[in-house]
Amino acid sequence: MAGKDSTTGDYAGLSVEELQRRVHEMSILKGFAETMLGHRGDIGEALWDVTRQAIARLGLEDCVIYVLDEEQGDLVQVAAFGPKNPKAKEILNPIRIALGRGIVGSVAVSGQVELIEDTRLDPRYIQDDQPRLSELAVPIVSGGHVVGVIDSEHSVKGFFTPWHRDIFVSVAAMVSGRMAALSVAEKRRRLITHDALTGLLNRSEFLRRVQERLDTADVGFALIFS
Repeated sequence: MAGKDSTTGDYAGLSVEELQRRVHEMSILKGFAETMLGHRGDIGEALWDVTRQAIARLGLEDCVIYVLDEEQGDLVQVAAFGPKNPKAKEILNPIRIALGRGIVGSVAVSGQVELIEDTRLDPRYIQDDQPRLSELAVPIVSGGHVVGVIDSEHSVKGFFTPWHRDIFVSVAAMVSGRMAALSVAEKRRRLITHDALTGLLNRSEFLRRVQERLDTADVGFALIFS
């Protein structure tokens, strides 16, 4: 009995090469999903791991994740892997991109994927660490709004394919889901620990922190109520 392909329906007629590609794709997505689930409390750590996995699993030259800085109203590089990341969690000469500027900024405004086969023909292209010939930028959308962009460039013209695009779209959705879950958790935590009217710590949380300080302090201290 023929099985089903989640994208096209029957897959009984697919070639061996195509089936192998689908299995490889599922393996890649499984790895990214495990990365996101493995980071329960810090989206920043997860984003660094996403860039590393993108290089290792997809054969890319670089991967940079931008996140929207709502206060400044632009995009800032928060994680990278490749030439811009020589060690640990360091980004060489991190840049900020205004909304609407460059390919990354355009994606942040439109919310649409951009796959550029030849950056020399696109006047929006912004050179970062070094010039490259192709680029793939995918929006990270949460709550109907773009909150970041996953961007990759390559020195080979036309390197990125619809397959790369689909993988990046899936990864962006995973990142979005994790960011949304952490946002909900933070809002819930704040409701439990803060007064809704003043925004200050509520009585129970205040006393809990005082007790925590009493339990760990190795010197005396005074608490003054006014």
